[in-house]
Amino acid sequence: MPSEAVPWWRDSSLGAAGSARISAISAWQLAPLATEPMRFSEVAPSVVPRQTVVSVEISDEGTTETGIAAITRYLPEGWKEADPPLENLLSSWLGFPVAALPNEPTTEDIYEPSGHFLQAAVTLAGLDALGRRTGLPAATFLGGIHRSSLPAYASLPSFPDVDGAVDCAENAADQGFRSVKLHASGVVDVDVETIAAARRRLGPSMRLIWDASRAYDVSDAQRVGHTLDEHGYLWFEAPLEEDSSPALERLARRVSVALVPDGMAQRSVGDWARDLTNGIWGGLRLDLTRVGSISFALRLVRLAESMGVQCEIQSFGFPLSQYANLQLMIATRSCRFFECPFPSAGLEDGIVKAPEVIDGNVRLPAAPGLGHGVSVAEIGRDRPLLTPLSS
Repeated sequence: MPSEAVPWWRDSSLGAAGSARISAISAWQLAPLATEPMRFSEVAPSVVPRQTVVSVEISDEGTTETGIAAITRYLPEGWKEADPPLENLLSSWLGFPVAALPNEPTTEDIYEPSGHFLQAAVTLAGLDALGRRTGLPAATFLGGIHRSSLPAYASLPSFPDVDGAVDCAENAADQGFRSVKLHASGVVDVDVETIAAARRRLGPSMRLIWDASRAYDVSDAQRVGHTLDEHGYLWFEAPLEEDSSPALERLARRVSVALVPDGMAQRSVGDWARDLTNGIWGGLRLDLTRVGSISFALRLVRLAESMGVQCEIQSFGFPLSQYANLQLMIATRSCRFFECPFPSAGLEDGIVKAPEVIDGNVRLPAAPGLGHGVSVAEIGRDRPLLTPLSS
């Protein structure tokens, strides 16, 4: 990958993209602020899912191509959008002056993407445009197409009770999923009962995953980890705060189930490498739409590959975010599963359907680029335009 100091669309090593430049950007808000709040555990704060979509027009020797990408954000209830535009945060990165970008104040929300929230979307929209221009899947430029499909797991919401969680898991199994991720309630007595009940009712062949969403302290995480060991769960995600490395080291020594970090955690590749060397993580996790750059995401994937662990790429979010992460999954064998929000009703945008799960698997989309095939005309209908930018 080119140096981060040179935008990828202006780097001559990329051939077809070498002489291209961004000539226009538009951004839309697709998910209304009134979207139903959700929680990643019953002890976590309520957040509102919200989607920002970006289109990037790339010009090259008299021709243009437009790409589209989006990020899913989880904002605190009652959050209000700022009125005054912020003087361009990305002008040097984009390579031309931009009049204005939405001014959205930094929140103290652990679920926020790193850096300016539009940066990942702009980069991925450019990648989508490159794919459309060449007629190739974006996976081609992320390391090559290593497979045409992969298994999907149903990623369930958090439930306050055992029956609610396991009934939902059984519903997913009835719809063809052979892998299910349950989210913790954060109430340990409920959670250990849910872990056992899910295995009992879904049977030994169902692949089960547990996501704590940072809900536990060390002693509770150890108790949950032993229960996961007993019932053969694949991994234990986000058991503690990611910055509590000594506690995570103790937990990793005391349980057998693989620990995997929160896919929304923002840390350096060096920090992840240190933790892998110290035996904390049994796998890594990332979301391509939430990291600062494509090159950072690829370094993390290569780190996992070099250390012989999985990099379980996150794809929870609105459909456009799912498509972007699916392309990275296709470009590496270090990710075992596509994460499919289940049920999906709370994360539908009316623009494009999520990647289809058929017999428990998701396939590489036929459309080039990120694979969603969405046009600007489809996005712009009855949607609030945040800002049109042009060079």
